Amino acid sequence: MAVERNTRKIGSRATPAGGRPAVAPSSGTRRGPAAGARGAGGRGKTRPPEDEPAEEGPRSMGGEEEEGGSAREPRGREDIKPTGIPLAIRFAVIIAGSVAVAAGLLLLLARDGTTKATNDEINAAGVRMVKVLGCFEFEYWNDIGTHANTIKMNARIKELVEGLGKTITAKKPESEEEKKAQEKAVTELTEAGNSLTQALESMISEDPLSRMGNSDLNVKMGVKSPDIIDIVILNNQNQALCQVNKGSQSVSLSNQVPLGENEGVKIVEGYYQSSTGGGRTRSYTKTIIGKDGQQLGKVLLFLSAAKIDEVQKRITSALIIPAGIVVVIGAIIGLVFANLVTKPVKMLVRDIQAVAEGDLEHQTKAISTDEIGIVAKAFNSMTKSLKDAHEAELETKALEHELNIATEIQSNLLPKKIPKIPGFDVSAYYRPSKEVGGDYYDFIPIDSDNLGIVVADVSGKGIPGSMVMTMARSLLRMEAERNLSTADTLIKTNRILAKDIRRGMFVTAMYMILNVKTRTLLVSSAGHNPLHLWRHKTKSQELVNPNGIALGFDKGPIFERTVKEQRYQLYPGDRFTAYTDGVVEAMNLAMEEYGDDRFFGHCRNLADRESNQFINVVVKDLDEHKGSGPQHDDITLVTFRFMP
Repeated sequence: MAVERNTRKIGSRATPAGGRPAVAPSSGTRRGPAAGARGAGGRGKTRPPEDEPAEEGPRSMGGEEEEGGSAREPRGREDIKPTGIPLAIRFAVIIAGSVAVAAGLLLLLARDGTTKATNDEINAAGVRMVKVLGCFEFEYWNDIGTHANTIKMNARIKELVEGLGKTITAKKPESEEEKKAQEKAVTELTEAGNSLTQALESMISEDPLSRMGNSDLNVKMGVKSPDIIDIVILNNQNQALCQVNKGSQSVSLSNQVPLGENEGVKIVEGYYQSSTGGGRTRSYTKTIIGKDGQQLGKVLLFLSAAKIDEVQKRITSALIIPAGIVVVIGAIIGLVFANLVTKPVKMLVRDIQAVAEGDLEHQTKAISTDEIGIVAKAFNSMTKSLKDAHEAELETKALEHELNIATEIQSNLLPKKIPKIPGFDVSAYYRPSKEVGGDYYDFIPIDSDNLGIVVADVSGKGIPGSMVMTMARSLLRMEAERNLSTADTLIKTNRILAKDIRRGMFVTAMYMILNVKTRTLLVSSAGHNPLHLWRHKTKSQELVNPNGIALGFDKGPIFERTVKEQRYQLYPGDRFTAYTDGVVEAMNLAMEEYGDDRFFGHCRNLADRESNQFINVVVKDLDEHKGSGPQHDDITLVTFRFMP
């Protein structure tokens, strides 16, 4: 076959007639595994030399799972039992506690109200008493205290007695009997005067306040007042004129607390201690004012306030038992009410347990229209969604299982080992953008001297692309057998593939035959990226891109007229590299492509390195360019170096 050469220098790149059609980069967003120039037995790996053990392809993620990815049946779970305090008990405790608080507040209010009433009653009684005592003429109290009038009256009585005695004795008795009668009359008059004086002193000197005390006589007479501790009438020199407890010292209060003033009466509360007892005591003080407006003295009244404490105790004792009964009744009512409220909740819990045990067909019954009924309806909706999600999960697992099998199959379709060719350093790298990809490379032994090398790219990724790739691989291998023409092999492959491929899909391919004896390379392109050829001797690089259109575009005539082949002589140090557009069109987050110039610069600068190192550096730079962005297309690299 005549060889038409179509070789150009880098920098004057132009798409030849019939060259590869422009294909927009895929928008797939699934990032492939990290790059690494290791053995090429799996995704994203370089192939080891023939004498090294091949890495195993990726295992199916399904493990021991049955084909179809069916999930295991849900296992039964233990009964759902509350580990804390039951809800009904908590309801009852809360209600009983609320009733107890309310009863306690009522008890406090009742006690405080009664205490205030008693307090007001005691104050009113004390104020009235001191006001009454203050209404007496102060001279009355002063006379009782000082006995001035008693002395005057006694003196007057003596004067009268003496005057009458003189009148009786002024007449001379005429007889002894008359004399004795005069003496007897004077004696009787004197005795009567003395008796009258003594009676007057006894009557006037008795303190009227003493009747208010707690003496035995007062007790017998029924005039005892246990609430009155003492009453004292004082003059301006604070001398006691009259006092209930005659002869005792004035009452002294400790911890005095002023309670204010009521109708001119000062009220003070404190604690009174005596040999006979003590306790809370209140003093009431009122000033005695004379007719001229001058202060003459004051009245002090001390009343026991123990009645207030007694009233508080009686009220507390009277209300504690009813309050306790109310709390118990509240707890019983709370428990009944709580059972009514929590009964539908318990039913809902049992329904949840049924669903948790795997019965996704189970539905609860909404027996009310309140919040519980809303929860029940939401639960039924959730159960239906859970069932749908479970079925979707089973389908997804089945699909993942099938996809894992497809990944393993595709991995097994790639060469298990890199061919070891005397005088050549060979390496390859493949990384799909999804679980399965549309890129493909292969080494096809034709005879003892010729090795077929193919790098292909299917339009599309995922399962459709992998299926077309599998078809193309099988056809190409079949047609390449003992066929030393790259163009003829592509033509025969296209005749079959174009009939079966789905409309709109195509395959670009770079097919080469390396004659290891003559060191020549025969190249044909089916619309693929150009082959990069580095010339070691001249330190120059060339892009080899024979005419040709993609496989599957045309069923025969046009493809056969267009496809050409070119032959190149290789020299020591030369390197040729085939790749797919996933390399030069790799994009970062800013949607900037890696680019031909950057890739060809690496091909030039790394041409003299080992092939594995060559691919390692290129893939690392690709990943650095892509950054955290997704891998948009499959990446394939195959490079040969003629050892110098």
